[in-house]
Amino acid sequence: CEVDIAPLADTLGASLDFSAELEGDSRFRRFLAYRLDVPGEPVSYGTQTFCPPKHVDLPAAAIAVDVHRANDRYQITVCCPAYAPFTELRLLGDAPKNRFSDNYFDLLPGVSVTVDHPDNGLSLREFKKQLQIRALRDSF
Repeated sequence: CEVDIAPLADTLGASLDFSAELEGDSRFRRFLAYRLDVPGEPVSYGTQTFCPPKHVDLPAAAIAVDVHRANDRYQITVCCPAYAPFTELRLLGDAPKNRFSDNYFDLLPGVSVTVDHPDNGLSLREFKKQLQIRALRDSF
């Protein structure tokens, strides 16, 4: 669905009916993903579940990660073949060292997310060792 809305307008952009897709227990296995583009460039995205997140029937999150240095930063790229809401990145130990450009986000199936972390004096090997990644399903 693509909609054009004037800047700062208070306008209903779309109305979607998911009643057929959400019959029975299917609301526990479905989610809506959306993205806001400003002329050709994505500026925001998110997801919405059709029941409280703790009741969503989530598959195991087999999150793949790639970490490398880029100048004075670490770049962390994560991807998952399944929906992994509330994915969290953190480093073990000292909380002030946790300065990710984004440390909580939803992973969509097959869509990579790359975040940065400033160099904090750790070697690449030590950074990878301290990096922890978990999603909602891993938290209960």
